[in-house]
Amino acid sequence: ENFVSMVESNLCVQIDNYICMDTAGFRDIINALGGLDIDVPFDMEYEDPEQNLYIHLKAGPQHLNGEEAEQFVRFRKAYVTGDIGRISAQKIFLTALANQIKENLSIGVIAETVQVLMNYVTTDLSVLDAVYYAKEAYNVPLSSIRYVTMPGMGVRSPSGASFYVIYRANALHIVNKYLNVFTDDISDGIFDSRNVFGNVGVSYIDEVYQTPYQDLDEEVLSAEDVDKDSVYIPIIE
Repeated sequence: ENFVSMVESNLCVQIDNYICMDTAGFRDIINALGGLDIDVPFDMEYEDPEQNLYIHLKAGPQHLNGEEAEQFVRFRKAYVTGDIGRISAQKIFLTALANQIKENLSIGVIAETVQVLMNYVTTDLSVLDAVYYAKEAYNVPLSSIRYVTMPGMGVRSPSGASFYVIYRANALHIVNKYLNVFTDDISDGIFDSRNVFGNVGVSYIDEVYQTPYQDLDEEVLSAEDVDKDSVYIPIIE
């Protein structure tokens, strides 16, 4: 609830409900849905015993179970842009998930499926509300599901810690264009008024955050068009 409140008040957006899951819940949900088909863009190899994370996926079209899907969405080692590359890969995953639901679940079994999936998440939704939303979402065409990543830049602290800092002016533009539920535009004066996403006392963060508005390609992708060829993720050769 506190996180929802922080995001709402500083990004000036409206969040009606939340759903949280851990990695075990993620695996169980994918398995309950029967897995999903993903064209893995390249061999993904990474091991981190401290996290009990072992990623071994081969390139090419394949049907992933819950454990394998977790490997796909958590992999980032070879991406030039690190976490941002992983976010791009997760767009491919979300589209594959939407396809799995639309192609392999009928509207008639949605209610039963949602009630099972509710066991794996923490949410403020009631079962009845979740079933209602699921049935509504089932009828949304893939062309109406769109992804956009907030423009920004990766920075590194003197101690070596990495951060992704959004461009404040561009973020405000995206909120007004895609996420604003109010009658008037969100003004610069109320957007992130507490400077939560910047840091006035740290110049290498604040200088990026305060970058003047740039006419950037926002790369708004429709789920109808997303696949490994339409989402460019630069990798370390």
